[in-house]
Amino acid sequence: MKKRIEWIDFAKGITILLVIIGHTVPVDNNIIRSTIFSFHMPLFFILSGLTYRYSASYSEFLKKLKRSFFHLIKPVICLWFLTLIIDLINNVSYFHSFSEFAKFLFIKILVLLYSSGNPTIVQGWIDVPGIGITWFLVALFVSRGIYDLIQLSIKNKVIRLTVIGILCILGIVIERFISLPFSLNIALSVLPFFAVGEYLKNFSFKQNAVRKLLISFAIWASTFLITELITKSYLELAAHKYPLFPLCYITAVAGTIFISEICLIISDKFTISKSISYLGRFSLYMLCIHSMDWLWRNIWNVHNPPYIYIYILEEILLRCAEDILLFVMIMVFKYVLKNGMQKIKRGKNGIKKGY
Repeated sequence: MKKRIEWIDFAKGITILLVIIGHTVPVDNNIIRSTIFSFHMPLFFILSGLTYRYSASYSEFLKKLKRSFFHLIKPVICLWFLTLIIDLINNVSYFHSFSEFAKFLFIKILVLLYSSGNPTIVQGWIDVPGIGITWFLVALFVSRGIYDLIQLSIKNKVIRLTVIGILCILGIVIERFISLPFSLNIALSVLPFFAVGEYLKNFSFKQNAVRKLLISFAIWASTFLITELITKSYLELAAHKYPLFPLCYITAVAGTIFISEICLIISDKFTISKSISYLGRFSLYMLCIHSMDWLWRNIWNVHNPPYIYIYILEEILLRCAEDILLFVMIMVFKYVLKNGMQKIKRGKNGIKKGY
């Protein structure tokens, strides 16, 4: 079994918490949200490119693609189906004819098919709601598959990077005219992050860590401020916002390296880092839990707050705590179930052997 890299899990754990925070703070003119969004989702794509072992043959590529489908797309389908059932129960009284139900089901199928983070218009007139944060899993599956196929088919690095750059620009430009299924627009636009991740495999994070931390921070902070001051916007992949492209990509890469260097330096310094690393190791579970936490919004949503900043902090703490609590419950259940199945299996094997 491949040994996990502690600081990478720690970085993922920190970032999945930042994802929850970024989705909790107000959307408009909020420096906290724009700061987090400037690097948080690119970090997951970059670290995926850093840790993923790409295919050495087309047969291996197909096997990896199949394994990734069950690992990434299966949860998306399950959560989509759960949401479908909930929405069906909540709206069943509004269906006065079969055609209305058929339209409802048709739109829901389009939601899964397009897997867009935000609402989108299909064919110029069909208003399709967003699927939520699980767009990331679809985009990760598609983009990593495309990148794996590119690196397998094109050995010349210059040509490979040229193709990746062209596909990235195509993904950004096409979105202005048409939305593509399976989050393909985003999948194409994030291909450079996988190239960065592959480059970082030969990048020594440990050597001169403090120096690299300061340099990456300087690049991230300066490019972020330029983008913020000029556009009053930030990189938001789900909404297909790429302000001052490609400067916002430089911000995302520098921010990822900055967070990575911080996590490398402090990952083994504090007891809590082990818990955060555990969150990062199973960040897929946390992301899926976060995608459904609108179900218990009334618990963490603070109504009529006396002070806006206290209200934001309270919502952040409540939402993070509740998502983490559910995460712990699921992991405990998974552990108990796994141990129970192993005991049953050992018992059956013992009976077969005559013990």
